[in-house]
Amino acid sequence: MANNGGVKIHLSLQMGCAGDMLTGALFSLLSDEKQAEFLREINACGIPDCEISAVPAMKMSVSGTRVHIMTRFGEEGAVRDKLHTHKHSDTAAHTRAHSSQTSLPEPRYYSYPEICAIIAGLRLPDEVTQSALEVYRLLAEAESRVHGESLEEMHFHEVGAVDAIADICGVSLLVFMLGASELTASAVTTGFGHIKCAHGILPVPVPACCELLGGIPWQSGDVQGELLTPTGAALLKYFVTRFDVKGETLTITKTGYGFGMKDFPKLNAVRAFLCESAPRQDEIFELKCDMDDITGEEIGLATQLLLDAGALDVFTSPVFMKKQRPGVELTVLCRIEDEERFLELIFRHTTTIGIRKSRKQRAVLSRTAVTRKSAYGEVRAKVSSGYGTVREKPEFDDLSDIIKRNETTEC
Repeated sequence: MANNGGVKIHLSLQMGCAGDMLTGALFSLLSDEKQAEFLREINACGIPDCEISAVPAMKMSVSGTRVHIMTRFGEEGAVRDKLHTHKHSDTAAHTRAHSSQTSLPEPRYYSYPEICAIIAGLRLPDEVTQSALEVYRLLAEAESRVHGESLEEMHFHEVGAVDAIADICGVSLLVFMLGASELTASAVTTGFGHIKCAHGILPVPVPACCELLGGIPWQSGDVQGELLTPTGAALLKYFVTRFDVKGETLTITKTGYGFGMKDFPKLNAVRAFLCESAPRQDEIFELKCDMDDITGEEIGLATQLLLDAGALDVFTSPVFMKKQRPGVELTVLCRIEDEERFLELIFRHTTTIGIRKSRKQRAVLSRTAVTRKSAYGEVRAKVSSGYGTVREKPEFDDLSDIIKRNETTEC
């Protein structure tokens, strides 16, 4: 995910999440110029037999965006279940049944490798394409576990496949264009009850959603119906770095609403907030002691043990002590609640007989871990932002591994 100086996106998911709703919410955060650019780019990228539009809409006197995904079968959601899947042996019979019941064009079925080839061939930025492929992989893996089939054996109903590609590529492109450093979300409301689909009557959340909800906080809520779709769940699982964020101060700069097709007693929308993180300040303990009777090996071991125990920082400085003896000053920074534990560790692993302690206030930059793709492989990096500053530093271990893998004898 690109960095934009501490700008974050937070999602409010009290009414669940579907791909078109998330697309609409993120679309609403763009400027008018960027909205037009998004629609041009997503409709020109090459998604087969598909046109995406976004129109202003109103629900319960709240203005937002309704995204329409039109395929050759009509609007998404109107003629089929989201991401309709079949075992390969079932597709011919189901196609005949489907065609006999409707006047729609006869559908076909995409295999998972075919879908990957479609996404890889779209005219989108490389980062967007890679994100879309990863999201669809999460989705396909969940479906394959539910149906007991390998990815290669899974076949996806054309309407569901094209619709999901549009949802996933649309959200991936929007996240890229918004350039936020982090995407967080509330706990997800799934709805409850049962829904009728091609496979029969299934409980809510549907089995594919249950597969994707691992590690994500969720609740059924009090609305009967399907609020969370498998596509929405896969998008959340890939893009959201933290759920159920509490106690964090954010300054909201813009709010977007993405509306769903259905109407419920509650506003059926995903809300997206464009936020700026407030500068972080906290308090820590600084613990210091001076020693002239500890060896280099002993102070080195003590430093490593303190870091392994969770110290915020540990460092040493040369000092001159009584009788001009050369010594070392050990400084340990720790959280307020860890003071007693680190006092005990310092006494245990060093020769000191006294520790000075002081309570310090500090200002810190917000930090986010990202992964960058390069011609030599993936590189992890830390992005720090706040107080008008943004900086990014790659992990040296990853750079070192790349150098070792690509080392040659050429001068």
